[in-house]
Amino acid sequence: MGNEEEEYKGYFHPWIGKDKEEGINGTTILVIGVQHWCDPSYWNCEEKTPHECLKKRDRTCTVWNRHKYEKNEKCYEWINEKNKTMPICPLALLEEGSEYKCKDKGRESCLVYGFRFLHCETKISIYEHIWNQEKRKRAQVFECLSDALTTLFPNGLKEEEKKEYYFDRIVFANYIQHYTKFYRCGRLDDNELEVNPANDKKGFERNFKLFREKGPDVIIVLQNEKILKEVESILKEKHYIHLQEKDRPEYYYVLAQSSSKFYKQYRDGIEDFIEIYVDKKLTKEHKKKKITRMIEALILFLSKKDDYKSKSWTSLEQMIVDKCSSRNLKYKDLYYKDGKFNDQPFRDLRKNKSNIDEEKKEVKDEYDEIMGNKK
Repeated sequence: MGNEEEEYKGYFHPWIGKDKEEGINGTTILVIGVQHWCDPSYWNCEEKTPHECLKKRDRTCTVWNRHKYEKNEKCYEWINEKNKTMPICPLALLEEGSEYKCKDKGRESCLVYGFRFLHCETKISIYEHIWNQEKRKRAQVFECLSDALTTLFPNGLKEEEKKEYYFDRIVFANYIQHYTKFYRCGRLDDNELEVNPANDKKGFERNFKLFREKGPDVIIVLQNEKILKEVESILKEKHYIHLQEKDRPEYYYVLAQSSSKFYKQYRDGIEDFIEIYVDKKLTKEHKKKKITRMIEALILFLSKKDDYKSKSWTSLEQMIVDKCSSRNLKYKDLYYKDGKFNDQPFRDLRKNKSNIDEEKKEVKDEYDEIMGNKK
């Protein structure tokens, strides 16, 4: 990596797709994972915690240094299971001329001496995934990643073509910039976020700047909502909007720049949804009480959307009533009095605390159907 090695000393080097500037459908994407873990006791390593390994053991880690590996009792047992061989860094094994060949000045040492740098682990993990060699414990991470990319950016590619296509077009990096202990099911222990928060933040900012000052159009945060909150805090001066409707909680969370094509399509999608919902549901023959409940449910739903949350409920009510009126004039008679908009039916509904759960569910189901959010 030359200068890159020094630049990322103490940090995991991110996966950088060769077409990251092109992105997917013109949308640039940064994916944020959670952590790399290690169990020192499993490897018979004298480190009590792996927190400092990236800085202190980048070139001497027992697991990825052949000479120390073979002298280590537990590791040697594991080698025997593998016919006395240990994995060589896949970055070092790539053929010359490959788009992704390792640019590290220590590449030859990796290849000859069975050595691999700890800071390369992110890239190594992704290569192993692309080549269908990922570790079982990492499988869930890539399941979440695949789910996010194929749902948010669908295409008609064959399964065997999808991995390379998507990874060519994204940047991927874990948020936590130290090795963590392995916790049950690979989940994050929240205390890990307190180990070196400044370093984690700096690592994120470095990866953010791979897209220049503007940053990526979309940021996908995998699995962990607390990391989402950390990322949102870092981005508070940037124009990113959390698209909760696009989330699949515990799988992934979606942030988009308000100026991006992705967000504009999302916003236009809400406008289309309103039009379709009015035509499909609200202009049917309903009694006044029923139509009031249905409009109220739609207003409650829209009031949580970024483009609508700053608007008053009365203005939203009038907008929907006017859309209905343009299709069926009777609605104007229901909610206008002496030529002025009358929101009394809606205020009465809220005052009486009427249960409109059924109508709210109907709005959400229809939104998911129209916006393609169904699982």
